[in-house]
Amino acid sequence: MTLLLPAAVEPGSVKRLVRSLGGGMDPDDRTDAVLERGLARVWVRLSEPAAMPVAPGMASRCREVLGDGPYNSVALEVFGTAASRLLAVELVEAVAAHWPVVVRGVSGQAMTVQDVRDRVAAGATNVLDP
Repeated sequence: MTLLLPAAVEPGSVKRLVRSLGGGMDPDDRTDAVLERGLARVWVRLSEPAAMPVAPGMASRCREVLGDGPYNSVALEVFGTAASRLLAVELVEAVAAHWPVVVRGVSGQAMTVQDVRDRVAAGATNVLDP
């Protein structure tokens, strides 16, 4: 999944946020940070500013939430456990507390933070991939 953020949000700011949640920095060449709690894991990969193209189907949602592009992105690799998905939701909530964000789910759909919250409240098995 991918988090889309306004272009003004620097990757270093996101990295500091992940660190504030207990994430480890630069664990290997595949990730920029990793957030772990018990068996839950989320790998974080930061993109260069404005490196994320937006699919036509997501453009209106992105403009509505983030304003006009370009946008920055943060790729999250969420391990296949319920605990990992909930840890990813915690990260989404932390990002949303600081900046506007659109979540691009695993299947490519665009979700607002409220969409993610609604899926959590509804007890969805995979809150990040409707």
